[in-house]
Amino acid sequence: MAEREMNEEISFEELLKASFETPSRKVRPGERVSGIVAKIGKDTIFVDLGGKSEGTVDIGEFLDDNGNLTVKSGDQVELRVASTKDGIHLTKGMKIIGTDALDLLLDAKENLIPVEGRVSSVVKGGFEIDLSGLRAFCPLSQIDLIFTEKPEDHLGGRYLFRIMEIKEKGRNIIVSRRMLLEEEQEKRSRETLERLKPDLECEGKVTKLTKFGAFADLGGVEGMVHISEVSHGRIDHPSEVLKQGQMVNVKVLKIELDKEGKPKISLSIKALEPDSWEKGLGFDEGEIVRGKVSRLTDFGAFVEVAPGVDGLVHVSEISYDRISHPG
Repeated sequence: MAEREMNEEISFEELLKASFETPSRKVRPGERVSGIVAKIGKDTIFVDLGGKSEGTVDIGEFLDDNGNLTVKSGDQVELRVASTKDGIHLTKGMKIIGTDALDLLLDAKENLIPVEGRVSSVVKGGFEIDLSGLRAFCPLSQIDLIFTEKPEDHLGGRYLFRIMEIKEKGRNIIVSRRMLLEEEQEKRSRETLERLKPDLECEGKVTKLTKFGAFADLGGVEGMVHISEVSHGRIDHPSEVLKQGQMVNVKVLKIELDKEGKPKISLSIKALEPDSWEKGLGFDEGEIVRGKVSRLTDFGAFVEVAPGVDGLVHVSEISYDRISHPG
């Protein structure tokens, strides 16, 4: 047993030494990196960053409130480069503690490293943020990507923040959570756009309903389902069959660039659903059915008798009395 522990200790020390000696890829403090957990030591986690490059992160960053480790060897992790001095040191978000707190904050600001903070109170124009004893201010517009109607909903929340300003020797600190959320959204957008292509079937979340269609978030990127692609049945507004926040399966019809060079993604919901002819109309000749008048012409009225299926009532079949127009 002792021999096994000694071997593990030796291999751990060798790995630590190797992490400093191995030529590292060119990374800079504050850069977001992705890697695979290679080894978990007593106090340190080693992360394989690819290209014979390895970084280290304090094990405490992956412990939950009960002290349980939340990652294992082989897991993929997203981190930021905290320092490149004596190897690549990584972090999820810097915790500001100790007597060198102000120096840590200045370093985090300079190297664009997120810091962890807690929303302690709602104040005029925003929030007071507790950075482990240091007070900071987060403007209302910088707490989220969307407008915050109920600021009190964020009270007690623990978030990562980007430091925007440090003045008066740390007595005036301004932070932003929105900047980090935008960076994350941009990263997700790039990854989503890389995999999107015509005829791809994927899942989206309905974000907005308008009279001409529905918008769905595909993962940092929005696409639009035109009202004609929402359902096989005729509808006057997408809200008749959809609601905001609903998860839907969609098919990518086409991807184009608008005048500003931004992707314009057309989606369809009905393309993934069988139409009435495939499912069966559900009635036979001679049967009495109810329908909705969808269109009037000089020669008769069209009536929707099944989703997406119209039947024609000839003008001569509308009434026993002679009429000149179905209207």
